[in-house]
Amino acid sequence: MKPFTVVVDSYKYQDRFESFSKHFDGSLHEDCKEFTVEIENSFGSGNLKGINFDSGMSLQMFDVNFNHEIDILYDMGRRHPISFLYVKEGSVEVINNLSGFKQTITENEALIYAPEGDSTYSILMPNHKNVKMVQVNVVRYLFLQKIECDLDTIPEPLAEMFRDTTGEKPFYYATSSDPSSLNAITNLFNNKQSGLERKLHMESYATKLITSLIKTFRIEHNPNNSGYVFTKNNIKLINEAKNYILKNIRETPTVKVLSRKLGINTNKLQKGFQLLFNKSVRQFIITAKLHVAQQLIEEGDMTISEIADHLGYTNKGHFSQLFKKEFGILPSEYNIRSRK
Repeated sequence: MKPFTVVVDSYKYQDRFESFSKHFDGSLHEDCKEFTVEIENSFGSGNLKGINFDSGMSLQMFDVNFNHEIDILYDMGRRHPISFLYVKEGSVEVINNLSGFKQTITENEALIYAPEGDSTYSILMPNHKNVKMVQVNVVRYLFLQKIECDLDTIPEPLAEMFRDTTGEKPFYYATSSDPSSLNAITNLFNNKQSGLERKLHMESYATKLITSLIKTFRIEHNPNNSGYVFTKNNIKLINEAKNYILKNIRETPTVKVLSRKLGINTNKLQKGFQLLFNKSVRQFIITAKLHVAQQLIEEGDMTISEIADHLGYTNKGHFSQLFKKEFGILPSEYNIRSRK
C-alpha cells in the first residue's frame, strides 16, 4: 500500500496546520499563533504542534502513532528552509528522489538537511509505531539578518549552507543527539506553561537545538587543542557511552569500564566528554543522576531518602549538597515547592 501523502507548501503555519487538520481529519486549535492538531481516529492518534518565531525560525513537533504510513512531502520552491531534525522516539526516513538522498533517523539521532532548490523531499513516517520528532526550520534569507556578522565564527561548510539562500548546493549532516539536545527536546514535549512564558521557553530550546548541532559539527570537523582528532565514529562512541550511562544510572560504570566496553582510549573518552558536554565523565554522571532525582521528586512517588538510595547515594547529606549545588536549592525544599 502506498503511503498517504500530505503536501507542505506554505511557510505560514496557519495554512500548514489547517492542511494537516483537513488531511488527518483532526481538530485544530490555535493559541497566540501556536497551532495544534489533535488526532484520534482511523488515521491514528497523537498531536502535531507548530509555531513561527522571529528571524525566520520555526518549530514543528510530532507526537503521533499513525495507522498508515505517512509521507510528509515538502514542496517549498527555491527557498527551502534548513531543517534541523531530531527524533526522540521511533524513526523516520528523509528522502529526496531527485538527488537520490535517503537517510533514516532513529531514536536520539539528528539531521541537518538543506535540499537543493526546486526539489521536493519527504519525511516518511511509519505505521503503528510511536514517533516523537522535533523539526526546527530556518528560512535562510531571514535568519541571515540575525547571524551574518557571526558567520565567520562557525565552520565554513555551515556558513556556506546558511548563505546559500536559493539552494544552489544541497547539504546534510547526520549525527547522534547530545545530552543538551535531549534535554531541550524533553523540555519541549513536557512544557506545561502558557502564554508568553511558553513561547519564550519554546524559542529558547529551539535555538538550543540548533546550537548543539553546530557545536557537534565543529568538534567533528575541526582540530582541537588536545591533539586528538575526533572522527564521526569517535563521536558515535562517545554518545554510546553517554547513552550507556543514562541507561545504567543507578550503578554507573567507571571510565575504564566504559573505555573497554566501547573500544575507545580512556583519555580520548574523557576529552570527548569535555568537548561535547563541557563535563568530565564523572561530572556528567553526577549531573545526570541529579536530573533524574529532580524528575523523581516532581513525580512524587518516592521519598528523598528513597531517591538517594535508588541513585546509589548512601550518604544522604552528600546527595543533598550535590543537589543544592546543581539547582540552588535542597531536595527537601524542592519537594515542598513542587507540591504547591
